[in-house]
Amino acid sequence: VAVANLSPALAIEMDMEDAATGVVVMGLQPADMLVDLGLMRGDILLQVNKTKIASASQLAETMATKVKLWQIAYLRAGNVLTITVR
Repeated sequence: VAVANLSPALAIEMDMEDAATGVVVMGLQPADMLVDLGLMRGDILLQVNKTKIASASQLAETMATKVKLWQIAYLRAGNVLTITVR
């Protein structure tokens, strides 16, 4: 999974006029778990397990934590969606 910090410049580049803060999915490989979960390029990752994600480094740190349940909130086309994975 390739992600990037969402900046005003990146939001303009990706035609995201009303973009929120967070981490944007830049690219996925077919074998990535997030593809199986339905995430797509351009989705903005907002929260993981109720922790607000403000940077790619924070996302990596959060995802390195061992937990039994993952809850990922993301923004797509102006809608906040949530995925829960056990």
